[in-house]
Amino acid sequence: MRTAISILLSATALPLGAATAHADPPPHFEYRDCPPIPSWADPAEWRCEDHIATGTLTVGGAGPIRVRIISMTHAEGPRPDGTSGQVFGRLQAAAERVPGTRLWLRPESAGPSDFLTPGGVINLRFRLTGPGLGRHCTLGSAGDPIPIRLTLAPGSAIQVSANPPIRRMQGTDTTFAVPAATGCGPATRRIDRRFGLPAASGANRLAMTVTYSYQTYDRLPG
Repeated sequence: MRTAISILLSATALPLGAATAHADPPPHFEYRDCPPIPSWADPAEWRCEDHIATGTLTVGGAGPIRVRIISMTHAEGPRPDGTSGQVFGRLQAAAERVPGTRLWLRPESAGPSDFLTPGGVINLRFRLTGPGLGRHCTLGSAGDPIPIRLTLAPGSAIQVSANPPIRRMQGTDTTFAVPAATGCGPATRRIDRRFGLPAASGANRLAMTVTYSYQTYDRLPG
């Protein structure tokens, strides 16, 4: 089975003989946010994937902004009819400073994401916090998510560890559009001017280094 993130990054999973990285110690994955799997699912055949990612985001005229995803989980495995199933877990990310401003930006899940279909998508919104913005200021929303489709950088996929299985790759997306800000109150127009919103496809860029691991449900810790 191809790993979900490899499909999102337009790459197949690496064989055990592929290039392996030794420079840095492998990260630790805790699998705390693995979602429950369907009652009919076999825990030995369904697995949880946990991803961490760092990179930069440019939105219209603002950026690059640091992006740091602490954990993004989902489950995948065979359905009774032989097709592949998936269940999204949770996305946790850090808030990072928007350069030259008093604003902070944090990626959030904006609805179901597709980790298995070729050309699959991660639906995001970016929450903004700062003076006068309140608690509901976002770029993108559940009703108008920002679809991210990362493309693998040639030669970037490496195997960090064979046991536990840990892989790393780099991907970029410049195809997504970013809608006008919502929920920012009186500051909405100021936010739109600062970021150049709405920003069409080609005016934005997300570049990420993604590291991920996976474990079948019958072997998850705890």
